[in-house]
Amino acid sequence: MSSFQIGAPARRAGEARAAHVAAEVRAEMARQGKTKGELARALGVTHHTARSRYDGTQPYNLIELVQVSLWLGVPLGRLAEVA
Repeated sequence: MSSFQIGAPARRAGEARAAHVAAEVRAEMARQGKTKGELARALGVTHHTARSRYDGTQPYNLIELVQVSLWLGVPLGRLAEVA
């Protein structure tokens, strides 16, 4: 049985996209004066989990991105847009 492994270039690209999404979320939260505690409540997760998403150390999953976009009142594409 073989296992699927993502190659280093694809992994780096995914990490760059995740960092970009986290930066967009942080920027929008700053514009709106929202806190990490409020983010945790909006996502229904612990402060630790919210902080790891906010800091970009763990990527947001699709459901979380939808929740964040609704909570911030911005289109999902704005948060996930890659220049």
